[in-house]
Amino acid sequence: MRRVHVLIEGQTEELVLRDLLLPYLEGLQIQASYNILITRRQGSAPAGRGGVSSWNRIEPMLRHLLRDPTLDRVTTIFDYYAFPSDAPGMRERARQRDPYSAVRYVETELAAAIGDRRFVPFLVLHEIEAWVLSSMRAHAEPLALRVAIQNMVDQAGGPELVNGSQQTAPSKRLERLFERHLRRKYLKTTDGPASLRGHSVEALRADCPHFDQWLTTLTTPEPS
Repeated sequence: MRRVHVLIEGQTEELVLRDLLLPYLEGLQIQASYNILITRRQGSAPAGRGGVSSWNRIEPMLRHLLRDPTLDRVTTIFDYYAFPSDAPGMRERARQRDPYSAVRYVETELAAAIGDRRFVPFLVLHEIEAWVLSSMRAHAEPLALRVAIQNMVDQAGGPELVNGSQQTAPSKRLERLFERHLRRKYLKTTDGPASLRGHSVEALRADCPHFDQWLTTLTTPEPS
């Protein structure tokens, strides 16, 4: 059984990984482990976890993980939206022709900076709520909410292409739709993972090409 370790951004990613992706990988004879990025440590205080503030917080953790020779792959699950601007490739990504080219460019630069063939960087385009949109356009209730999400995704050209700016990121749009149709707040660490538990990885792969490409790379054995 091959071994994969995933460095993740926070609690939402942890719930999605634990409930959706780990069972899927186990079914492919891949043993996956994970940890949340440590973001701060002061004296003897407990280490803070979650959130991504700078590449200097991520790089040492990746290099530490890659010291384990028993790991076949080390990968990440971080949002592309608001990924640290000092990370390799982030300043030059605007030259790329579309969001898919831009996120792949940044991932290629991250891999080059680490320089270990076992490292497979992955950034969720634009944020993990893109996966929630994929699920909710199939399962959300009431019908009016589902139709609104469907229209939004169709207009963008797919869940991963729903815009990732400060006001129009998928999570911001979900917040407004929940207020309008459910008269309550969208809870990132509750509503998103709960929706994805009713979705399948195969459906997500069909809806999200960048996610599908990552899983294909992660689950394909390297030539011996």
